[in-house]
Amino acid sequence: MAYRVQLKKKWINAFGRSYPVGTVLQTDAELGSELIRLKFGDKYDGEYPPKDKFKLNLEQLNNN
Repeated sequence: MAYRVQLKKKWINAFGRSYPVGTVLQTDAELGSELIRLKFGDKYDGEYPPKDKFKLNLEQLNNN
């Protein structure tokens, strides 16, 4: 099953590619659950690819 994860932190994959905040990644179940567990992002259920820009809430990030 494919996961869609929207990043709330910058993430660099094993090959050195950097993904900025707000990027929606389509991953396998293992990587998706690990990104969520390590608090790099949240599960994304919206339309893919997203039409709207991602708005960052700094107060919410400071509480995590």
